[in-house]
Amino acid sequence: MIIAFYMSKNLSWDIVLKITKSNDYYVLVNPQTDSIVTYVYDGNKNGIVETIKNPNLSTVSFWMKKLVNTTFGNDGKYLLFEFDDYESVKLADTRVYQTYEKLMKDLSEDETDQQEYIEDTHDCDDFAKELEDALEKKGYRVTVKLVYWIENGELQGHAINDVYLEDGKKVTIEPQTDEDVSNEYDNDKDGEVETAWDVGKIRLNIWLTGFEYWGRWPTSGTDGKYLIFEYEDFDDIPIDLD
Repeated sequence: MIIAFYMSKNLSWDIVLKITKSNDYYVLVNPQTDSIVTYVYDGNKNGIVETIKNPNLSTVSFWMKKLVNTTFGNDGKYLLFEFDDYESVKLADTRVYQTYEKLMKDLSEDETDQQEYIEDTHDCDDFAKELEDALEKKGYRVTVKLVYWIENGELQGHAINDVYLEDGKKVTIEPQTDEDVSNEYDNDKDGEVETAWDVGKIRLNIWLTGFEYWGRWPTSGTDGKYLIFEYEDFDDIPIDLD
């Protein structure tokens, strides 16, 4: 089995099966259509579909960040992980992808939102980090979003979380209230809160400067009026938020 990731407007992925007919010959098959798609995933068109075989979680994370930052995988535009069997996939990602209802229940039991807000000492970024830590202990995949917008001519910022659910769904959570704020930050109303992934310190500061002075990145925010940066882990954020 091969999991293929690629960059379009957002990060996308497919699962295909590798069927070996001899030591030197194989085909990739789309299991939903039974069609042969070998040539589709030869991203650099060299006649070979290069894969990373049975990666561990650290290797997966390294290559995923590289794909997001550069749009290049291990085979042209594709990043392909190959596993000997389905059970091996669980070794690469042991996180759980629960239902929306289960997330809401776990949030109601979590006490992050009950902590005191103290300006410049225990504020939005601290809440985002604490909720990330709390939900990750329960096995969830949680990311941190830095949201910026212009209000009365001034640059404003806020930190929130994304939680990834089953069937590829995700929900944006306000960590100070446990509310689902996906609609609030979907400013262009296309059904998704668009973000810029894992942006480094230099580019982040350049984009923020342009956004603050000209109101564009490069022509607007990542999602309507909002310029949003997303990081897999709070510790990956390259700027000091305090």
